[in-house]
Amino acid sequence: MTGPPWKPTLGDSHPRLSVLFPRKVCRECDDRLECTGNTGGRGRHVFLLPQPQQEIQTRVRHEQKTGQ
Repeated sequence: MTGPPWKPTLGDSHPRLSVLFPRKVCRECDDRLECTGNTGGRGRHVFLLPQPQQEIQTRVRHEQKTGQ
């Protein structure tokens, strides 16, 4: 199975990538509860920043969490 399509969109008037994981894919995933937190078996819809910004955000969040 391949991943869901990533579609360019706008969120808060800024470029984002929209990734929609279908319900069937989420239901079959062993990590569903940790990932989505839902027990109803709904799919997951994720909005990501463009790659350079997403990498910065991920790094900064890691640094804040670890105190580095």
